[in-house]
This record gives sequence, C-alpha cells and structure tokens, in this order.
Amino acid sequence: MPSTLKSLVQSRHPLISIETRDEEHALELVRAIAAELSRPLYEWSMTSGMRQLDKKGTWQPVAMKAGK
Repeated sequence: MPSTLKSLVQSRHPLISIETRDEEHALELVRAIAAELSRPLYEWSMTSGMRQLDKKGTWQPVAMKAGK
C-alpha cells in the first residue's frame, strides 16, 4: 500500500480516502509520504471538520469559503 498511496499523491488526486482499522498506522504512513513529497496534509472528520497538519505536527483548523 505505501507505494500505491505515494503514487496517488504524486498524481495529484484531489481526495484520497483510506478505510482501515489501524488509524494510527495509516496516519503515520500518510504523514511520512506528505513530508517526503513536501505536500500539505489535510484531515477531515465529522467532529473536527477540515484541519491541516502544520510544521510542528499539530492540527490547525482550516477556514472554508462558501461557494458562489
């Protein structure tokens, strides 16, 4: 899965969904790939909304703009 996930990120897929029972492992993998490729990392959840991982490794809320 790591090479497939990396390929998806490199091909600029706008959204990648991962369904897993091991959330911590998946997040570690995604963080490593984002860091390796110097890409921003976003997470969405029903409870927290959209968040971006900052350079210190903490999640920051993202302001969303309403569409026209």
